[in-house]
Amino acid sequence: MSSHCQSPDITVLLPAYNAEPFITEAVMSILQQSYTNFVLLIIDDGSTDRTGEILEELASRDGRIALYRRENRGLVATLNEGLSLCRTELVARMDADDIALPDRLAMQKDFMDAHPGIVVCGSDMVACESGKMLVYPRQERCPVACLFGSPLAHPTVIFRKSIVESLGGYGEEMLFAEDYDLWARIIANGLKMANIPQPLLVYREHPQVDRFAYRCRSMLTTQRIWVQQLQRLGICPTPGELDSHAYCAAPCKDIAWRQKRAHQWLEKLCACNRRERIYDQAMLEGQCADILRRFPQPVSFAKAPLFAFARLARLLIASLFHDTTALKTFLRKLRRVRK
Repeated sequence: MSSHCQSPDITVLLPAYNAEPFITEAVMSILQQSYTNFVLLIIDDGSTDRTGEILEELASRDGRIALYRRENRGLVATLNEGLSLCRTELVARMDADDIALPDRLAMQKDFMDAHPGIVVCGSDMVACESGKMLVYPRQERCPVACLFGSPLAHPTVIFRKSIVESLGGYGEEMLFAEDYDLWARIIANGLKMANIPQPLLVYREHPQVDRFAYRCRSMLTTQRIWVQQLQRLGICPTPGELDSHAYCAAPCKDIAWRQKRAHQWLEKLCACNRRERIYDQAMLEGQCADILRRFPQPVSFAKAPLFAFARLARLLIASLFHDTTALKTFLRKLRRVRK
């Protein structure tokens, strides 16, 4: 099947910014797909390296590439511009540094055709550097998984453009978590998503990138998304409850009282859902049980002061990104203890 003899069925939307080391491999992984009836829409978001020149050369060799070069405006603005330029109902996302496996588009096109009620479909993926399999929740678990974090890997997804646009596209104000915000809005509107239970993408982790700084920047947006979802359950979370929710989203070694508080928080979520009936109760309880199983052994009492200082450091760093609420709460509790 050739895109030169019929209108394409899929637009692959690929934003690029300073991706010179990886862009050729990413683009070629799409051009070499077993499914060929697509257009690859690339927006160069004001790259200052050779990304633009490389893309010009690739576009000159394959008519399926539609290349746009713009001044730098950031990822979210670029994604929304890309959506407006897409002329197909199915839009697949791709990042400039990842590698799509050869049957990705074929499998996702077949899945979306067979499941017209699914708005967005992702997949598992493999980490390039470590070879680790990154597994995402199955369809029935996606709504409850979204309570704690993104249920889909953004660079793996394919979605129905008309529905995403009807929901407002990507939130311009949801920097560093624009995908998670979109998935949460899809679920809040009673729409369905799914993941194909096998890897369709090789994902670059970039270990040299400061992931901690990125998480700090994204945490403010992530907390906003959590609050919006929790309000559907009739919960207006306190800073302490948000801290417990964050711990449940990414359990780590900590002192026993924090784990106990997180356990109580999960029980509260289940109780509120029994009243509000927002989520499938069995699925929510199963999700909470899985989270509890991931809780590590609490640290010994002797090491507790070290974890208290580590927690204070995290809060101080968060305050640098204008999240002072949690820091003020911690200091208020500290003053009570000293009295």
